[in-house]
Amino acid sequence: MSESEQVPATQPQGDLDPPDRWPPTAVGAAAPSPAPQRRPTRVDPGAWRRRSAWTRGLDLVLDALDFAADRVAGVAGLR
Repeated sequence: MSESEQVPATQPQGDLDPPDRWPPTAVGAAAPSPAPQRRPTRVDPGAWRRRSAWTRGLDLVLDALDFAADRVAGVAGLR
């Protein structure tokens, strides 16, 4: 058998375009979707005043380190 005998004949109605796209099944709905539910947020305006001793101590340590770094930068002429 030769190659020309193995190739099927071309059909005249054969189209090389891709098939049409059909929309998905759930295109629309009769009722609108429900609004998202959100939990209420709790805002405590006095929370920044009631910091723990650990937080206040950490603030003091970081402030001291910042002050020392500023002094070192001033002496070294970096600022």
